[in-house]
Amino acid sequence: MNPKSASTLVWLAAILVFLGFAGLNPALSFILFILAAISSAVPALFAKKRLRIGGIIAFLISVTLAVNSFPAYKHHMEQYRSHVLNH
Repeated sequence: MNPKSASTLVWLAAILVFLGFAGLNPALSFILFILAAISSAVPALFAKKRLRIGGIIAFLISVTLAVNSFPAYKHHMEQYRSHVLNH
């Protein structure tokens, strides 16, 4: 894998995690954490040693945050669904 591409994907994952923290909507945060996990999975699997370690760390952080934010996401979506069905 091209080192510049791997580096870009790791940085993208870091930016998506930061935006997930900044997002006020639980659904947005959850989706951004999932996108961060996807973008960091490629360097974690195919990059050279240093970028692979960065990709693995970014992947583990984003998956952990996605798992932790899932209950809030589920609750938010249930509230949204009940709101839409009642109107």
